[in-house]
Amino acid sequence: MKNKESNGRLIIYALYFFIVIIYIIGLSYSTSFVFPRYWGSDSAIFQTIGMGWSKGALPYVDLFDHKGPIIFFIDMIGYLMTGTSTGVLIIQMISFFIFVLLLHSIHKVSGVSNIKAFLYTLLVIMFLTFSYDEGNMTEEYMLPYIALSFLCAIKYFKEYDKGKIEHSIGYGFIYGIGFSFGLMTRLTNSLPIIVIVAFITVLLIVNRQWKNLLWNIFSFLGGCLLVILPFVIYFSLKGALSELLWGTIGYNLFYTNKNAELMIDLSEKSVRRYLFALAPIIGILLMGIRTLMNKKYVFGFFYCILGLAEILLFLNISFYPHYTMIVVPNISLILFELSSNPCRVKWINRIYYAIVIVFCLISTNFAYNNIKWMYQWTHNHEPEYLQFMNDNSINDSVIVYNTDNKCLYLDLGIIPQYRYFALQDRYGEFCDTIEEDIHGIYEEASAEWLIVKGEETIIDDILKDKYHIVKEYKDQDIIVWALN
Repeated sequence: MKNKESNGRLIIYALYFFIVIIYIIGLSYSTSFVFPRYWGSDSAIFQTIGMGWSKGALPYVDLFDHKGPIIFFIDMIGYLMTGTSTGVLIIQMISFFIFVLLLHSIHKVSGVSNIKAFLYTLLVIMFLTFSYDEGNMTEEYMLPYIALSFLCAIKYFKEYDKGKIEHSIGYGFIYGIGFSFGLMTRLTNSLPIIVIVAFITVLLIVNRQWKNLLWNIFSFLGGCLLVILPFVIYFSLKGALSELLWGTIGYNLFYTNKNAELMIDLSEKSVRRYLFALAPIIGILLMGIRTLMNKKYVFGFFYCILGLAEILLFLNISFYPHYTMIVVPNISLILFELSSNPCRVKWINRIYYAIVIVFCLISTNFAYNNIKWMYQWTHNHEPEYLQFMNDNSINDSVIVYNTDNKCLYLDLGIIPQYRYFALQDRYGEFCDTIEEDIHGIYEEASAEWLIVKGEETIIDDILKDKYHIVKEYKDQDIIVWALN
């Protein structure tokens, strides 16, 4: 019997492995070889910095972006492995495979069979297709840590309901790793883990488990140090600790402060985004209320607090589809609760399942249509100015300024000459210090070519004084400037 169960588990794991390969190749537009000469938007920035780091450039010092260093480190390892985005693709597959195995484990805690846990996991990753975006985003790499933290939390809550109040010190260590991983990518990615830690802390305080709480604090801090300390040491040895802190934390205080306005866009596309982003949040809130009505107070309050915290988060940050990836594991908690504590009225349970399945099917259909469009676009589209560059043998000493195409450096396989190599005016918009720094760097005029989008920029005076126009693309609002 044990051999049969073990063989069944191996078959399911093999299926997961196959599904993950197809999933990442098909959905990660920015790193997959299926979509040639496209490296994404944010992902193109991460890969450019990662590629630069693999060749000796230093994040924040030589190449700037305001994410934590882990995403650049991941892409750097990928480019060291293969010299191309394929290395990043392999890392994505490993990370996502771990994520689906952890989802499977969450579902198994409810007591369901391997087959049912497999089907539940498929539903979760089907829903995820909507917010997966272009791949190689910080939220994607955060998913295994959120899933692992949820797994630890629900195991503890089950033990708590049986009267075992003490919380595993090992779990605290895991939360510390997950929290610091989020901090070193994008702090809001850590929200589910912050909620878990805060909730369990309150439980331990209410039950006067002071010694256990203290040990968990130490283990949590130990997990944090395991992730943070290597980067602190590395950048300190490079004399760039202040740049690391500024890029990871300091600049983002300005960014969040000026970017926190709630903007409701009621276009069809945006309403669809809101609906799919809110579905796992509303779902976990409703599940929390249902669980409280069933007098399972620990699980119920946790679900409600998690949902409310997520609503507050999305009311106070810009709304991009990939941001919502961190709430998709909520669906695993919903399915876990439906399995471990089904409604006595069977048709209510079926309605819950039906709603989850419908959302997952709609999401998958959306992703399928998107894949078809992206495949056609990446095989038939090339910015006109790339042809101009090829005709004029421009393959070095070029900077794109404010353009939507951040892939140029990866196209050419070059490390940007300037620290601010993309989104220059956007960076400057949120912080006067950055604006002055950008102007000062571009005033050196060491780049021979600038491909600029927009008529009014931070560097207008530099362009007029030190460069001349060689080509205009008015339909794209692009001007190619050459050094005098």
